[in-house]
Amino acid sequence: MKKVVTTILTLMLLTSLIYGQNQGFSVPKLENKERHIKEHDRFLLQNHNKLKSNTDKGILYKPLVISTDNNTTRHTYLYDSYGRVTTELWENLNNGVWMNSARATMNYDLIGNILVRLTETWNIGSSTWVNSDRYSYTYSSNAMTYSIELFSSGVWMNYLQLTYTYDVNGIIQKLLVQNWNNGWENTNLQSYFYDLNGNIVSFLDQSWDISNNTWGNHYKHTYTYDTHNNRLTFLFEEWLNGVYVNNGRESYTYDSSDNRLTWLWEEWENGEWANQRRSATTYDSHNNMTAVLHESWENGAWTNFSRLTYAYDISDNMLTELEENWGTQGWVNYTLLTYTYDITRNAITGKAEKWENNTWVNNIYGYLTLTSNYKNDYLYVSGYNCTVQYTQFSDVDGELNNSLVFSLNQNYPNPFNPSTSISFSLPNDGFVTLKVYDVLGKEVTTLINEDMNAGKHTKMLDASNLCSGVYFYKLQAGKYNKTKKMILIR
Repeated sequence: MKKVVTTILTLMLLTSLIYGQNQGFSVPKLENKERHIKEHDRFLLQNHNKLKSNTDKGILYKPLVISTDNNTTRHTYLYDSYGRVTTELWENLNNGVWMNSARATMNYDLIGNILVRLTETWNIGSSTWVNSDRYSYTYSSNAMTYSIELFSSGVWMNYLQLTYTYDVNGIIQKLLVQNWNNGWENTNLQSYFYDLNGNIVSFLDQSWDISNNTWGNHYKHTYTYDTHNNRLTFLFEEWLNGVYVNNGRESYTYDSSDNRLTWLWEEWENGEWANQRRSATTYDSHNNMTAVLHESWENGAWTNFSRLTYAYDISDNMLTELEENWGTQGWVNYTLLTYTYDITRNAITGKAEKWENNTWVNNIYGYLTLTSNYKNDYLYVSGYNCTVQYTQFSDVDGELNNSLVFSLNQNYPNPFNPSTSISFSLPNDGFVTLKVYDVLGKEVTTLINEDMNAGKHTKMLDASNLCSGVYFYKLQAGKYNKTKKMILIR
């Protein structure tokens, strides 16, 4: 059982990294309850505060250098001309000299799909890079597979393989997880089922029974939604003695702006549902989350557990996140996160502190979340403080030339969740539209509807409010038009 649980948590984390997901996950009774509760609304905050507006003129900002812990460590990014990361370098400051620590290099195919990510560590003794792990990706019309290898004793060793399969509309149907043991061995099979709006209504996890080479039921998730596609309930069931047995459930309520107001977690005990945790959230007039109160069920009554409070500037940038815990004397400070922003609303500094001996001190286990590109992108940084330098990918080259042609590039990343960038070039000045349609041909959003200059441009799509599935984006400029397909995966 421990091996299965580890594999599940591992694949969830890896899936989150692959698709750039900006939200957390939870498997009831498989992780620490307090951590689950405290992170629940933190990730909700990140998702909820995304703005529907895009960056001006299609300009994208991407991190160039992230310095942490009073500039004693740094993380540097290199990009290709399409804005894809080609190299990441980690360094530590040692006696005033920057020393290599680790690096990752990425290769892509012609349409922007990642093919290989290689991670290496620096060997100080030999002053050379040493292989650490390698991710390899393959694609087909209805599947994507990526394999993880670890480098040991001078040899690449297979470790884990995940295969996603899709239907004709590009919606994920199954995820097969395999471990290496002198060959690929089945571990878990996950199946997804949807309603007509693309919401996941059930999720089935099965584990491989080695004794008889068959799939056996493991656990199941079931979801319900309101007419706005807000999740109302989540039911978690385990397979025990040949039947599904209740384990835990969540329920939610929302206001008229679809802001989540309450969350309740219950567990199945002695044949009935028993309260465990709940939260209540408040918002300001701009729909920014202002406070979250967490309570636990103790001795037949709800008791304060922790609370989060947030402060914003006039541009709705989050300035502080204060976490307090309930003690015998009332609310007690616990952690404090502080952020600053540049004029383009990209976070440029972050500081993590903890309350110790009645004062704020650096939190060496701090975890910072910095937003950029109008809260469409997030940087997750470990450390007690950090500064970020950005590089800019502009919609128009500084020097235009007469060789420009009308072109529409494949969006990147693809598949994506929840944002992706669309690049194109225009040979002439003129009126331009860039629209997104669903598989039925219904227009779902207009990204561009204005006069534009000739040149190369990039526009970002924030699909936070769209359902999983296949979409088409169409660029129209005068007599020119072109359409491409993209896939949104939740």
